Amino acid sequence: MSLLPEENKNGEIIINGKAQVVDILKRLPEEQKNKILGDLKKKNPTLSKELKIQTLSFHAIIGLESRDLRVLLEYLSSPLIAISIARAEKAVQIKFLKSLDSKKAMEVYRIITSETSNYGINDIEKAQNKILDSALILSQRQIIQLV
Repeated sequence: MSLLPEENKNGEIIINGKAQVVDILKRLPEEQKNKILGDLKKKNPTLSKELKIQTLSFHAIIGLESRDLRVLLEYLSSPLIAISIARAEKAVQIKFLKSLDSKKAMEVYRIITSETSNYGINDIEKAQNKILDSALILSQRQIIQLV
């Protein structure tokens, strides 16, 4: 999805307005984005849902209901979970750890607290994006409720 104007096979200039809206929504604070999407939902629920899916961030995972978070985390490896929350606020780390069975929670905690766990922002973002992708798949299969 390019934000720049493109030419079609007839040489006509095409601007992808939806891609531009997605880019703008991704840059907004969650509250503003949710308000805009909520207002849009009243007029066009299908477009609202599509834009919401395309603009989801890791904050959506953090905000999942306990049951949905627990189910999602069952599908993920301990290292992936640990990397994704390595630099998160303690409250987020605790929420994730409490959603895991005790053995997996211990593994994740050990990875987070180990001296060698100096993950860069790129590693964290990749892990978070993998988790978000998994959540989208589980949501599409109606295993968890994400959107």
